[in-house]
Amino acid sequence: MNDNPNNPYFNLKEAINYLKFAILFTPQYGDSFLEMIRACNLAKLHTKFSQKQMILEDGETLDAVLEKTKISCVHSEPNYGVLWFFFKKSLIDNAIDIWQNTEQSINSELTMTGSNWLGSMRLNQIIASGLKMGNKNDECTFDEKFRVVYGFEQVLPQIHSSYMY
Repeated sequence: MNDNPNNPYFNLKEAINYLKFAILFTPQYGDSFLEMIRACNLAKLHTKFSQKQMILEDGETLDAVLEKTKISCVHSEPNYGVLWFFFKKSLIDNAIDIWQNTEQSINSELTMTGSNWLGSMRLNQIIASGLKMGNKNDECTFDEKFRVVYGFEQVLPQIHSSYMY
């Protein structure tokens, strides 16, 4: 919520703090790590335009947060999350591969769109098309459809079980 520029509560410092907390307590959830890449890169983009370096409450720079998060991600080896499976290109991809895939995609999309990156433009496009397979830009390949469906199947049972009690 805090890292969506269209939200009235937009606050990248708070978003980064919330993500740090989420990573600390649920390191197996890969989306938190990937969202941290996005939040830090959005913050870098915003500080570039304002020409002020963002320093977080604990005195860390954005680069330091990203480096710490990457190390934590590699050591935690997350095992679920919609974005996590979307950026997992093969069965043998590990945390380093997924981090690099995500970082490349985020940097590319931020360069193209500025600060309107939300999760993944491609993932949003696939979901908006109803997971329709084909060769058009808004349609997905079988592999993309598989990664999206598998990612949601890993997350939804956990959401459902948390509402049962």
